[in-house]
Amino acid sequence: MEEKFKELARKEGFDLISFLRPRDYMTAEFFKKWLESNFHGEMEYMARHLDAIQNIEKIFDGHGTIIVLAASYFTFSLKKFMNNPERALISKYAWGRDYHKVLKKKLKRVLRELDLHGKIYVDTGPILERELAYRAGFGWIGKNAMLINKNFGSYLFLSEVILKEKLETDEEQIQPDLCYNCTRCIDACPTGAIVEPRLINANLCIGYLTVEYKGVIPEELREKMGNWVFGCDICQEVCPYNQKIPATRIEDFKPREGTFAPLIGELLSLSEEEFEERFQGTPVRRSKYEGFMRNVIIAAGNSGNPEYIEKLKKLWEKGNDLWSPHIEWAIEKLK
Repeated sequence: MEEKFKELARKEGFDLISFLRPRDYMTAEFFKKWLESNFHGEMEYMARHLDAIQNIEKIFDGHGTIIVLAASYFTFSLKKFMNNPERALISKYAWGRDYHKVLKKKLKRVLRELDLHGKIYVDTGPILERELAYRAGFGWIGKNAMLINKNFGSYLFLSEVILKEKLETDEEQIQPDLCYNCTRCIDACPTGAIVEPRLINANLCIGYLTVEYKGVIPEELREKMGNWVFGCDICQEVCPYNQKIPATRIEDFKPREGTFAPLIGELLSLSEEEFEERFQGTPVRRSKYEGFMRNVIIAAGNSGNPEYIEKLKKLWEKGNDLWSPHIEWAIEKLK
């Protein structure tokens, strides 16, 4: 059963698969302190998971096996676009179809094929997935708090299947920390979100600010956001382990037209209907039109291109309370 599951999962595009036995989280106390420091920002759903994370029988009671999986989503580097102020940057994980739906569908197919019934988690629920992947031997936790695999780098989607059955498990294989003295990710983060190795203050993270945060971006952070309009890959782009890695085998994760490095000038004219059409089925829709355009306005302000001023004024005329302070800032910066 175990080998058949792994065979089917690899055919679906998963690169790493391991079977573990449920046990208390090693990092539950670290997670609690992270929340107490308010480093989770407005992601209140994380705080709601704390009780279950500290009392794992609430998640795993009656279940005997955790199957941990990782699938690469790497396609190609963004480096040639990162210093192009005319281009808006979208994180790689959002270039293709929404990974939550893609991976859940694949795992449901595998379970159905083997007549198994389990709970599927894809970046959801009270699951400390990086710890599970670490215990499974998939890699180590880098200084940017990402799981890094020496063959696939850090561009990995993690997922889990929890089964009632007690299947044969793999031996836990804790990988050594191969970051050594490297601090490239810490040094490259423009906002200083990596406050110390493996400790991230989401309130400063461009990935959080452009996706999860719904309010007015603090003025001192706007210029540091550069041309990122959804997510951020800076700390991953500079990582030595992401320089020579294979591309994903999953077609759904490959870039759709208009999802990677679109022109800022083009996005400034995007209507809500065009936004929905362009990003239908991708993670970009998580920011919603209002939040996405807030990010585009900031990118325009950072572009140095005064030709954007007229388009910014047209957006200002719409009287959007969230956009207005960012538009005023961007126009002043471009004069």
